[in-house]
Amino acid sequence: PMGSLRLDPFPWSQISANCRSFAASVTGILGDPATEAPSPVETELLHRQLAQVFALRNLLRDQPGALGLEQCLDPAELAALGDHDQLLSRLASTQIRRIRECGVDPDILAQFMDLQTGFLDAAEDSLCLKTTPLPRQFGFVALVFVWVLVLLLPMGFVEPLGWGTVPLSVLISIMFVTLEQAGRFTEDPFDGHMNDVPIDALTRSIERDLRGLLNEPA
Repeated sequence: PMGSLRLDPFPWSQISANCRSFAASVTGILGDPATEAPSPVETELLHRQLAQVFALRNLLRDQPGALGLEQCLDPAELAALGDHDQLLSRLASTQIRRIRECGVDPDILAQFMDLQTGFLDAAEDSLCLKTTPLPRQFGFVALVFVWVLVLLLPMGFVEPLGWGTVPLSVLISIMFVTLEQAGRFTEDPFDGHMNDVPIDALTRSIERDLRGLLNEPA
């Protein structure tokens, strides 16, 4: 089943690059060259982009979809969005609509649309990694084979090693059981375990960059 999916092995690197490109485009194209202070449009668009990152983090962590979005969105917009399943798509649609209302050139609008599409594609890659588990029969067979090895291994060492069979068999068994458990943990790399993808740190990095462009405290 995994072979039919187009998965980016590093979707969060694409998400980070996409957000930074979008932020640079907004400040470079829609910003006022006469002043370094961000305009209300810049602030709104970058805050909404940050809201998309928060919404994706919430989806991957199985948290409420609107968690943290109150830091970025106007209360009226947040209330209109609600805790919708299609929160990412709705935010991207609102983003494009607001850029179009700024009266930008159609070619520039198309570039902004490509950036939003790239963000949604990378988000979909991350969600596919989360929601497409390994086939259950594969996991069951692997578990059975590991325990067959654990039970039969000592029989091969009893004659040559004697009591030395006990520590050697335990050590080898621990190695194979640990590998099997590691496979189960990596099946969902966004659960928040110690070795999972550091979503909070990546989100924080994007937030620092976007707020830095707006001269806001990180």
